Amino acid sequence: MSEIEVDNLSHSNKNVATDNINNNNNNNSSNDIELETIPNDSYNNNNNNNNNNNNNNNNNNNNNNNNNNNNSSNDIELETEPNNRNNKNENNNKIENENEKINILLSIKLYFIQYFNKWKGGEKSPARADLEEIGWSWLSSFIGILVLALLHYRLTVEKETIFLLGSFAASAVLIFGAPKSPLAQPRNLVLGHIVSATVGSIIRVALVYTNAQTEVACALAVSLAIVGMHFTKSIHPPGGATALICVMSAEQRWRGFYYIFVPVASGSLTMLLTALIVNNFARKRKYPVFWW
Repeated sequence: MSEIEVDNLSHSNKNVATDNINNNNNNNSSNDIELETIPNDSYNNNNNNNNNNNNNNNNNNNNNNNNNNNNSSNDIELETEPNNRNNKNENNNKIENENEKINILLSIKLYFIQYFNKWKGGEKSPARADLEEIGWSWLSSFIGILVLALLHYRLTVEKETIFLLGSFAASAVLIFGAPKSPLAQPRNLVLGHIVSATVGSIIRVALVYTNAQTEVACALAVSLAIVGMHFTKSIHPPGGATALICVMSAEQRWRGFYYIFVPVASGSLTMLLTALIVNNFARKRKYPVFWW
């Protein structure tokens, strides 16, 4: 080989060697850069992770705050619900009380309207009895009271007792003036007087002879006599007078229960016998309508 070729080869070898050195330096520098960038990346990743953790913590704190807010709002709602219920209950109670008052006032008003409407009556009065009926009423009542008066003044007065009572006059109106009335039938006439006399005698012995109030005794005698006649189905209006006479009289001959038999039982039976005889003579009359 010539010297020129040798020089060229050596020169090319030097260039190759320098290129290899440069490549190695470049590789080392890239490795250094990579080594430098790796920690930076890991640091950045750590920072990102920390930021994410902080964000998560912030989110958790926000969630906790939201939960606390929700809990506080729930507590407020729980506190306000009973108050609202109480207010509603109070309002409902007030409305109910007002409605009750209105209903009571309306009931009272309707009661008094109906009460005073009863005063108007509404039914027609019965027709007047004919002359025949009036004549028989006069004759039969005259005979009935005459019999009692004769027995009273001719027989019992001398024996310091009586046979004639004021309540018998009221009985005469019924059995001789309205013989068809249910209140004038034998059960009502006799049993009504006997029940009333029994009640009057009990009240007189219990209250009058014990120096109790006579006013109360009079009221009890009549009212309890009516109750007794109701229970025995023997309502007879003159019976109330029989009970009242028993209480008002202070005569010693009526002491005890003798009053029930004479004049009450004996007088009512005498009137019944008179009504049976006289009433059935009339053409349009039939007495009694029923016995018991």
